[in-house]
Amino acid sequence: MYALSVQQPWAAKIVHGGKRCENRTWYPSPKLLKPGDWFAIHASIARMPYKDCGFTCPGDDVYKAIIGIAQFEIALSIGDLWDLECVYLREGVADFAEGPVCWCLHRVIALPTPIKCSGAFGLWRVKARAGLEAEYVLRQLIPSKE
Repeated sequence: MYALSVQQPWAAKIVHGGKRCENRTWYPSPKLLKPGDWFAIHASIARMPYKDCGFTCPGDDVYKAIIGIAQFEIALSIGDLWDLECVYLREGVADFAEGPVCWCLHRVIALPTPIKCSGAFGLWRVKARAGLEAEYVLRQLIPSKE
């Protein structure tokens, strides 16, 4: 399983606050992340100043830890997201879409207890930084296919 490091309070907003769009400058490689795949949300050591984001969120005081998992839906340019007025433009996406690339997230599950580990830039392997046991715990959270 792969993970994505996200600055607080945005990581907590994804896991606990209904944010269903992660803004990036790059598209994920289809070799690493395809629609329907699950990936871990890692709260990085970095923090965006509160004055820049305008809110606080439960869990936004956790750093250097995996705090949840998210199901990747699609990555679209901000222009395509707004121009198409597609099904991906919904609450939780539209409220946070800034681009240039918007990663739309379908479902998110919070971990009962954060898994402490260092993060990295880009998508990174959970087992490489947090160990096989952590990857096993995360995979157990993924709902069975319906």
